Amino acid sequence: MFNSASYLQSVKGRTKWLGLFVGLAFLVFALRLFYIQVIQHDHYVALAKQTQVTKLTVFAQRGTIYARDGASLTTPLVLNETVYTVFADPHEVKDANKVKEVVQRIAGGEVVSDSFQYLTNTDRRYLVLARQVTRKQAELIQKEDLAGVGLQKGTKRMYPEGTLASQLLGYVNTDGEGQYGVEGAINSRLAGTNGLLQSVTDVRRIPLTVGDDNIEQP
Repeated sequence: MFNSASYLQSVKGRTKWLGLFVGLAFLVFALRLFYIQVIQHDHYVALAKQTQVTKLTVFAQRGTIYARDGASLTTPLVLNETVYTVFADPHEVKDANKVKEVVQRIAGGEVVSDSFQYLTNTDRRYLVLARQVTRKQAELIQKEDLAGVGLQKGTKRMYPEGTLASQLLGYVNTDGEGQYGVEGAINSRLAGTNGLLQSVTDVRRIPLTVGDDNIEQP
């Protein structure tokens, strides 16, 4: 015969154990959440900053050299021409073949020849693809909207008078260091001090306009 009292007691027992199991699961979940959000808070904030915050060097513009006539600066003998460095973050590059094709086609002789082999090396976060690219070339590369590829503004030395007084003026090597003449003698004054741009970026490494971690040091 069906015993309703025994059945109800059995149901109550199973319900009690089920409630106990759910309660324990909730307790474990709450403790884990507390451990992550409170105990490990600083650890996960640091991990997030590693992927969200990008630091870029703001290279100082090298000083201009003028000819002086008494108290007046007259003719500029050494100027700066704006150029760009094309760089990539292999971790963010989506199509390495397209990046190689576009940069080679537009930048031409300014390409760093052995750089493209590292485009798929996701352990790197900064890879120079081309140097001293003109403004026009930079605009064409930017229009391609290549994921993981960026442009860094810089300058190169230009001597309007050609070789005139070249032994007196000296020159700047590929590392941006003055050699001989005025360029070498007062290199530290002409070179200036590099700045820092630290910014929270989106997934495309584009700096955002807000963020407590943003630093702009000229």
